[in-house]
Amino acid sequence: MLLPDLPPEVLQLVLKYVPHEDLCGPVLLACHNFRDAILDDVLWRTMCDDQFHFEHSSKPPRMAYKYFYFELIHGWSWSGFVSPGLSIHNKGYTVTNTATIRSPLIAICGMELTRDRKYFEVKVDRLAEPSPLPILHGHGVEPMNVTPPTMLRIGLVSAKDIDQYQPFRIPLYGYGNPGNIVDKGNVVPFSVAYKQGDVIGVLLHQEYMTITFYLNGKFLGTPFARLDRVPMVPAVEMLEPGTQVSIVLPPKTHPPMPLGM
Repeated sequence: MLLPDLPPEVLQLVLKYVPHEDLCGPVLLACHNFRDAILDDVLWRTMCDDQFHFEHSSKPPRMAYKYFYFELIHGWSWSGFVSPGLSIHNKGYTVTNTATIRSPLIAICGMELTRDRKYFEVKVDRLAEPSPLPILHGHGVEPMNVTPPTMLRIGLVSAKDIDQYQPFRIPLYGYGNPGNIVDKGNVVPFSVAYKQGDVIGVLLHQEYMTITFYLNGKFLGTPFARLDRVPMVPAVEMLEPGTQVSIVLPPKTHPPMPLGM
């Protein structure tokens, strides 16, 4: 039996593993059976369940699961705020520091973390070497009077602070390279330095307002606790030109389980 001849319910079990860009493009046009299976909202509900594990009550009652799926997945792009000097590409999931000066620049995700979306991962695509250039702030005309704690930080910021973000003044609860965090303005050793190709996982536990970090699926620790109970969004802060990171897709909503569980 050929793939297009499979019963619709079986065909959907296969199609749910196909990237959504292909489902809405070449696969949709391949044959009538593929088209009917893709237009069936049951497929998109299955993909929402498998990839996001969300509570169905969080979906607007009249919204089709297909459109809800795209709302979920595209919300993970760096669409909340992007400093000048950063370039967004790969459909908004990748951010590159293309500045010609050294200055702490930030990109903020458009997806607020919730009880259902409490975990995300960022891959370090390219980690630039430290530059001998001076560090500037503002429009790049004044040297900074602070020592930069990290070349790259990955973590969370308060959603209410997005519009007024300033480097080192509004908290970014992040895991920085080389292996430290900034807590109440102090640089504190935390864990190992990460390198190019590594994947950083960030978990927000909203009941206790704690932030936990993972490196390549391995638990590192929970350096931030008892934070203000405010909405949080993913963010990265990049100092060195040439540094590049990407949101890992499809997004995961739960951290890796410890070995043995």
